[in-house]
Amino acid sequence: MWWLEFLMRHPKHLHPRSPVHDLRTHEFLLLDVFAFLAAVFLLLAYVVVKMVRCCCCRGAGKEKVSSAAEFKHKYQQRKKKD
Repeated sequence: MWWLEFLMRHPKHLHPRSPVHDLRTHEFLLLDVFAFLAAVFLLLAYVVVKMVRCCCCRGAGKEKVSSAAEFKHKYQQRKKKD
């Protein structure tokens, strides 16, 4: 009942307009929110990949080989030990 009385007193409010109509397109589609979430997801993925590479690919006890000839030489030395 109160709403009807209000509309009779204020006829210009007969067709109230939603504030959604005043939003910009990127705000209406929530593009700014999706961009923020994508940035957070990419940052977390980058950190996780770096942590996995650091922990798993540390190469503890492994010698780094710079050329194929050096690799062959080290392989033959290990084969002689066995």
